[in-house]
Amino acid sequence: MLVPSLVVAQVAPGNVTQAFSLTGVVVGPALVLNGQATCAITLSSAGTGLTLVPQVSSDNGATWVTTTVVGGGVMSTPGVYVGSIASTGLTNFRVAVTALSSGTVSGTETCSPGNPSGSVGSTGTSLPLACDLSVPINVASATTTALVTPSGTKSVYVCAFSLTVSGTAPTVQFEYGTGVACAGSPTALTGPYTATVGNEISAGAGMGTIMRAPAGNGVCVVTTGTTPGAQGILTYAQF
Repeated sequence: MLVPSLVVAQVAPGNVTQAFSLTGVVVGPALVLNGQATCAITLSSAGTGLTLVPQVSSDNGATWVTTTVVGGGVMSTPGVYVGSIASTGLTNFRVAVTALSSGTVSGTETCSPGNPSGSVGSTGTSLPLACDLSVPINVASATTTALVTPSGTKSVYVCAFSLTVSGTAPTVQFEYGTGVACAGSPTALTGPYTATVGNEISAGAGMGTIMRAPAGNGVCVVTTGTTPGAQGILTYAQF
C-alpha cells in the first residue's frame, strides 16, 4: 500500500532537489514544480528485487501517473536517469517503490528548468544541467583507478558521486590527468576525503557540475590507507 509523502515547498523557479531513503513499497517525497522541464533520478542504492517508477501530478499531488520519459518509466539498478518532463500543468514529481524484496532504496531526485544538453558557464563554455552517464566505483587496494578515460578533446563534467570506504585509515581523492589512469600531469579535483568505515561520502545531486576535467583528460579516484576499499557510483557527462 502506498503511503502519503511529505511535499517539499519551492518558492521560485530553479532547481528543486530532495534526497530519499525508502524501505518497502512506499512513495518518496514529492517535489513541487514551478516551470521545471527536466528531471533526474540518481539511484545510489537499489536493494534487491526493486521496481522504482517516476510519477508526476497535475493536481498538486491528489492523483499521480507514471511518466516514461525518465528511465523508461521503470528503474531497478543504480544509475542516473534523466528525462524531459516539459508539459504544461505539471505540479509535482516523485518516485514510488512498487516492488522491493529487501534492502533500502536511496538516492536523489532533482528537477531543473531548461533541457539536459547544457548551459553556459562562467568562462563561456558549455556545461551540463544534467549528467546522463554513470560509472561504478569499485576499488579494493591503495591505487589510482581510472573512472572516465580521456576521449579526444572532450571534457568530463561530474555531477555527483556517492561511495563508502573500507580498510584502515582509508582516504579517497578525485583527480584528472591524461593517459592511462591519469598518469600524465595528474591534478587534484578534490582534497582527500576521510570517513568512518561504512559511512557514505557523497556530493552533488545529478544536476549541475561539481567538478570538471579539462579537454583531453580523464577522471580517476586515488585510494590510500591499509587495504583500503571504495565502492559507489559517479555520474558524469563527456563532451
